[in-house]
Amino acid sequence: MGPGAAVLVGLRSLVIIMALAVVGTGAWKIHTIHDFDRRGQAVLNFTSLNDDKKTTWLNFFKAALRNEQRIWISVGTGALSFVAMLYIFLALKIDRMKVSPKFLVPLEFLTMLSMAAAFVFSLVTTIDVSPLCVGLDTASDSDLNTFGLFCPMDKGHAAAGGVGVLVLAITSMSAIVSACKRRGGKQNLSFEPDASILDANYDYSSAAASEIGGPTRSVAEEQIGLANSAAPMGGRDFWPTQEKEDTNVSGPLHLQAPKEAEAQMRPARPWSEAITKKFRN
Repeated sequence: MGPGAAVLVGLRSLVIIMALAVVGTGAWKIHTIHDFDRRGQAVLNFTSLNDDKKTTWLNFFKAALRNEQRIWISVGTGALSFVAMLYIFLALKIDRMKVSPKFLVPLEFLTMLSMAAAFVFSLVTTIDVSPLCVGLDTASDSDLNTFGLFCPMDKGHAAAGGVGVLVLAITSMSAIVSACKRRGGKQNLSFEPDASILDANYDYSSAAASEIGGPTRSVAEEQIGLANSAAPMGGRDFWPTQEKEDTNVSGPLHLQAPKEAEAQMRPARPWSEAITKKFRN
């Protein structure tokens, strides 16, 4: 594994952690909002806060309840990003899964969009609730202190979504660039046919010479020429050279007598042989 691949593995691991953080903090916020709804007013009635501070707390409860649906959407998209990124991570690390990059690259891009949705909804909630967190009095009661933890958890929720989107943008762009490079490398491969693909053998040079009007060479002459050209490297000739250039080998190359070779080349003709014997007699 190269340094680039190790960095991408670390970034994808960070995305999994950030997606899990989005889901965890969002679930805790939803639980706290339900606690606001059930006993928030009762807690305020048993405290010794003045009317202005109680009004600030009530407005804070209303703002949190107003953003509950956004928090649910953020948790859902964060969970989807967590599952998708975990699948991508395992598919890249486990060879037995054999998942095609054509599927993983769009999936990682969709995971980035899902995490971006989680970040946007959590950020809207933070913008709506954060101004009301400034005037909250959490020192007068332990329950109010627990309710006040909603503000830092809300900021952490938005921060986790933002980090996840940023890292996913890096990994997604890297995956897209790698896929484009692989596709470009396949298109640049050239195909050059050779003599074997063109169904040519040792007679290819003879055919080419006959087309341009040059002397043709038989298979045996080609083999003898190749052996003689390689003889200086080995130290002796393995094929005897032809001393007479005007001799053409028209029959099969076998170490046989000329009559036997002629018999093999020309089938027997009984009627012709009978006439020949008659004239000889």
